[in-house]
Amino acid sequence: MATDILMIHDIVASEDRTRTSPWKSAISRSEFETFLKNRHADDMSSLLTFDDGYASFISIALPLLREHKAKACVFIATSFMDGSREPYEDALWKHINGSDKVDACGLGVFPCKRTTEKLVAYERIRLHLKTLSLSQRDAWMISLAGHPQPQNPADMLFLTAEEVQHLASEQLITIGSHAESHTTLTSLSLTDAILEMRHSKARLEAVTGRSITDISYPYGASNLAIRIAGFLIGYRRGFLASRNRPRTAWLTPNMAIPRADIRNVVPGIR
Repeated sequence: MATDILMIHDIVASEDRTRTSPWKSAISRSEFETFLKNRHADDMSSLLTFDDGYASFISIALPLLREHKAKACVFIATSFMDGSREPYEDALWKHINGSDKVDACGLGVFPCKRTTEKLVAYERIRLHLKTLSLSQRDAWMISLAGHPQPQNPADMLFLTAEEVQHLASEQLITIGSHAESHTTLTSLSLTDAILEMRHSKARLEAVTGRSITDISYPYGASNLAIRIAGFLIGYRRGFLASRNRPRTAWLTPNMAIPRADIRNVVPGIR
């Protein structure tokens, strides 16, 4: 595990992870603190990356990283930072969790009275939405729930532009892109995927005053054309969401860097 680049999303203050959707790979503060203590004691060389840009990075992760002198890269989905969009996984879970039955617009009607039924409906619909473009996903959410992904939801917990600017001044922290709208890039036309990567890079550079050369592909999805385009835009490292590298990764090795979910490789973290 020492050579793994570890992927983390949200960190919650207690062991209760119920505020996040079932998809989220949230870990608790105590789990993260224990990991850092063991990592420091054993002089482990694993790298830490944080996807999406949750506000918990400032309130929970950063003080612990400072204490243990651990470096991290934070990948920001700029539409989340700008407060213009809620992750569709959260919007979908809120709709399912508040329903006894969900008519999933062509995927079928899912009973949602029991928790197990809600989870089945959620996973089936989430996997479908994951493949859609942003406009298609919004249209689908309007059909499903009567509205698109909420704009500026009250419980949205992502870093602001001011907080990202502050993080960029931290010696231990590198800021990277997680594209603009957290859409699966391979579901878009190459032109739209380029715009997602370019807009996010430009926005983050304007906020931080620094060159942004790292990108974490949303859901780890990329292909050779996207990786080459990312390099031409100015990214120099592209990160996947698993240890599995695509067959064409050897053509752009620094744009297809594997990672491991911290929950899957660190004992004691679930």
